[in-house]
Amino acid sequence: MSDVVGIDPSLTSTGIAYGSGPLLQTLKPPKGVDGVERLVWIRDEVPYMLEDSIVVLEGYAYGAKHQAHQIGELGGVLRVALYEQGVPTYIVPPTKLKIFATGKGNASKDVVGYEAVSRFGISPGDNNQADALWLWEIGNHLLGTPTIDLPKTHTRALDGKITLLHS
Repeated sequence: MSDVVGIDPSLTSTGIAYGSGPLLQTLKPPKGVDGVERLVWIRDEVPYMLEDSIVVLEGYAYGAKHQAHQIGELGGVLRVALYEQGVPTYIVPPTKLKIFATGKGNASKDVVGYEAVSRFGISPGDNNQADALWLWEIGNHLLGTPTIDLPKTHTRALDGKITLLHS
């Protein structure tokens, strides 16, 4: 059985969910670590080297207006690192993540977090952890080992537009 790692990439607060619990954490680069050094720090801190794991990574929010280029750089760095490690990686568009969590593609981050508490009985430390938790659950559903039951209004998010970058 493969372990699932859900990653909500961010330049300031990368959310991660992993393990069977799951364990939740937020990676925050130290003050003063910027530019390429920040990209390297995040790449090195993400637990992508877990043996026998798959990663479910939130895709780009193409409508984002601030720092789109920098976020794209982070996404590229993570994708390359995961590829080099041979870790199967699924990319989930933000709208699909929201549908899976709430049944609606335009749900706010607060509603996504509320649904995490409601369905898992876990209170994520922040919205990044909540997103990572839902990405972790998407991975479990894709492997055929869901940890919670969801209605079709939510699981329809798994139909199309979830990309396996490499296996």
